[in-house]
Amino acid sequence: MVEESKRKVSPTSDAHNPDIAALSALNTLRSELGSVLDGSSSLAVAAQRFAEQLLQRLGKQMALVRVYAALPSELLPPRDRAFAASVAASRGRTTALAAQTPVLSLLGTAGERAEWNDRLSSERHLAIPLLNAEFVDAIPMVARLLAEIGFDLSGLDDESKPLARPLMGGFNGLFYVPDARSERDDKGRLVIPDQSFVAAHSIRTVFGMGGSYLGGAWITAILFARETLARSTAERGALLISRFKMSTNDLVSERKFF
Repeated sequence: MVEESKRKVSPTSDAHNPDIAALSALNTLRSELGSVLDGSSSLAVAAQRFAEQLLQRLGKQMALVRVYAALPSELLPPRDRAFAASVAASRGRTTALAAQTPVLSLLGTAGERAEWNDRLSSERHLAIPLLNAEFVDAIPMVARLLAEIGFDLSGLDDESKPLARPLMGGFNGLFYVPDARSERDDKGRLVIPDQSFVAAHSIRTVFGMGGSYLGGAWITAILFARETLARSTAERGALLISRFKMSTNDLVSERKFF
């Protein structure tokens, strides 16, 4: 009989399997998320707690976690609304944003760099206006993310269309990029265009989970992992968004976004 202290751990054992480690952390957080978010005064507060918990529990596997909501521009704080307007202007938009223009707004962020832990420190991604399908399609990662979590981009050009399409299990979906260094979209573009960020922080798999509330607001979390993770692991992570939505539904119903 081999003594416990003399047993060798195989490189392929669970102790060295990034998917096993990630699944364990995600499952634990899912069971505890309600208490983690309890008492949040706004969706932004809840999103920040969510991002921090994901980073803390997944540890060195993650470089950055971000949580976004797609909200009408009229509901954004002045600073966020001005940021979205400046992004639109930089892309040639000469008229003011309409009150109902959806904006992908950064609500929560946690990462290894100090500036990644305060949403207002974001220099490029604080508020991305979803002006129309053509505008969004020009941003490969955002276009792929929104399409895969069920946000119907064609609805941006046709007000008669809903911005959500039915998905299995409700309005929830999964964004999954197995290798950020090489994954390309159907137009041959890198899904994660910022390859300097990918290289500097050894990013491998990027995945996100998202869905809509009954009132039309959208929420999505995006995780930038330093390890290659299986799609099945990302799918387990996607279950978290349902629990997040359940815990924050009252905040959204009461329009307590910020």
